[in-house]
Amino acid sequence: MLLTLVAGCTPNQHGIDPPFPYQGNHYDAAQIADIAARRCGIAAPAPAPAAQLNPFTTDGCSMYPDGGWRECCVAHDMDYWCANSQTTRRDADRAFMTCVTSHSNAFNGRLTYLGVRVLGHDALPFPWRWGYGYPWLETP
Repeated sequence: MLLTLVAGCTPNQHGIDPPFPYQGNHYDAAQIADIAARRCGIAAPAPAPAAQLNPFTTDGCSMYPDGGWRECCVAHDMDYWCANSQTTRRDADRAFMTCVTSHSNAFNGRLTYLGVRVLGHDALPFPWRWGYGYPWLETP
């Protein structure tokens, strides 16, 4: 019941306005989408599984304050968007925790890690779930 209520209250759109911070620079929507595709190992022309992906979007740190670690959230969104086999969800979440810790503190890093581990599972119908570039329940 609670899951249904929360899922019904989540936004249908997953996005923030550019510029998007990533590795110390800021990018527009087309540039960050290209970076996400390259990070996920998707080259043009896209291989068949990548052709099923929805366009890359990011909402920064989802329902958590972006603070000074928004670029960590954008990079994490890239990994979650494509859910490629080269990066497991646990690896992406650990890298996210390390990044948030380096931009904030260990408590905040652990808190955000716990949040994505609990709320980022691909079986949940949220727009920030692992494999959100694919339709729900169709993550490869």
